[in-house]
Amino acid sequence: MSNLTKEQQIATYLADYSTDPNKLYQSWYLTLTQSNKDPEIIQFGKTASLAELKQRFHTWLEEKRHLLRQTVCPQYRLEKGRLRKSELIIAAIAVDGLAITLTLPTTNLIMTTTLLVVDGYLDRLCQESSP
Repeated sequence: MSNLTKEQQIATYLADYSTDPNKLYQSWYLTLTQSNKDPEIIQFGKTASLAELKQRFHTWLEEKRHLLRQTVCPQYRLEKGRLRKSELIIAAIAVDGLAITLTLPTTNLIMTTTLLVVDGYLDRLCQESSP
């Protein structure tokens, strides 16, 4: 997916999410766990359920909570107030916030941001009191 523009990636992730949320969570988890491993090694085994993947995402989010609230929430509040379309919010947060805040592989950045926006994680995180 690296040859696609950010807008094309976002559109693909949103389409994947609307047809099968499990696919997007699976891709997120695979990208996250494979980022520091030999690309020639193919992992196989039992596929985690959507509930298990969401729990893993939630655990990851809890580990990053403080960083996200400090750096991403102000930008998210600004963009959400100005932009109503999910694709635009995702792009704004991905570029301006997460790229600086988190040490994520580039391929995982927009995917992660898509999950944060479409599943309401950022709404809940950024509605909480300041860090």
